Amino acid sequence: MNGPLRALAGWFAAAAIWLVGFAVVANLSSGVANERTIPAFDRLTRIDLPWVVISLLMVLAAGLVYRDLTRPGRWLAVVLLVPALTTVLGVAAPAAGGTSLTAGLLYIVEGAAGAGLGLFGARLVGHREEQQGGYL
Repeated sequence: MNGPLRALAGWFAAAAIWLVGFAVVANLSSGVANERTIPAFDRLTRIDLPWVVISLLMVLAAGLVYRDLTRPGRWLAVVLLVPALTTVLGVAAPAAGGTSLTAGLLYIVEGAAGAGLGLFGARLVGHREEQQGGYL
């Protein structure tokens, strides 16, 4: 598979992870009427930690599909585009519903933390073509 198709496949893999993760979080947080009414531990286990894991898995999935590290800028664009978009959309979408500034900032920090951990893992599975003889 060539570069552009592999990039699209990486974005698709990350989007699929987000879709499944979003469904899981929606299921976990069902019955919560307002973010202010949920106890801190429940919020941590139902919303915050799953979002960190989803962000990590999105980056890792894209990195597993697009492992070519010979062009770091392209590699970063492939592995970080979907997580960045979903974070921006996640912050912007509930704006009409009155989400607090603190909740929005926490969402961004959690997404960035998950993406950072995912970058570490994706970097470990990536390779440069000269190291693998160009096969992948």
